[in-house]
Amino acid sequence: MDHQSLLDWEREHRAMKRTEDGFWRCFKRWREENREDYLRTFSGKLYDEFITVDNRSITLQYSFNRDEAFVLCTVNLLYVEQPIGTYAIEFFLQGAVADDFLAFEDGLLQDRMLKIKHQLRTARIALREGMDVETASRIAELPLSCVHVLKEKYVR
Repeated sequence: MDHQSLLDWEREHRAMKRTEDGFWRCFKRWREENREDYLRTFSGKLYDEFITVDNRSITLQYSFNRDEAFVLCTVNLLYVEQPIGTYAIEFFLQGAVADDFLAFEDGLLQDRMLKIKHQLRTARIALREGMDVETASRIAELPLSCVHVLKEKYVR
């Protein structure tokens, strides 16, 4: 299968969209069913509004152990524009889901999460003190879009 055939297969089966949707279902289920693991992994809870899913790759793979080919679609997971993990779905060539994988293993994840939480807290405090969104964004070193969300949803 050449790259164009792979891209045509992806469009026909909407594999990347299904992978993104699959991430959200898997993440929400994990968060509900394994609350302690979720809180430990991220040093507390996350704001869903700051999680973004970024297409990473689509590959055709053949496993001699399984004696079949499959397509693997992988997305990067970002929180406040910082990498936090990956999610992937294996598709059979007919388009059915074979398996999925959610991974947050990263040696720097805890440090990254602490920094992001500090930045969010700094922005919330700045907004509560009456600073405008642009100033709060600069002080907290956060994207302007994130500070807008904080102001609209979380600062009273």
